[in-house]
Amino acid sequence: MIETFIFQAFGLLFVFFIPGFLLTLLFFEDEPWHAKALFSVVISICFTVFLGLLLGFNETMKNITGGLSKTWMYMLMFNGLLVFMNIFKMSRATSKKTDDIISVSKKNKARGKKK
Repeated sequence: MIETFIFQAFGLLFVFFIPGFLLTLLFFEDEPWHAKALFSVVISICFTVFLGLLLGFNETMKNITGGLSKTWMYMLMFNGLLVFMNIFKMSRATSKKTDDIISVSKKNKARGKKK
């Protein structure tokens, strides 16, 4: 009973929030938090509908992909890809900030030597 509830709670998160939240982090970084939350839900629902149509639209796609019974695998792969993309983006942003700090400190040292 409790296991079923836990699985359903995680399922709802993966259907209604997580894919959209990860995409929102990638593309809408300057938006306020309430807009990000709204975008997360809308994008997640759109993605879930698109994935459902793609996997179970006709008999050929159902035979190739395994149909909707294996949707969790595709959701997991997509979310894993989005997590990787967010980590990559954050690491690049961090390294850029570090490079900016280093260049500013070099400029300040050069200014100090000129005086």
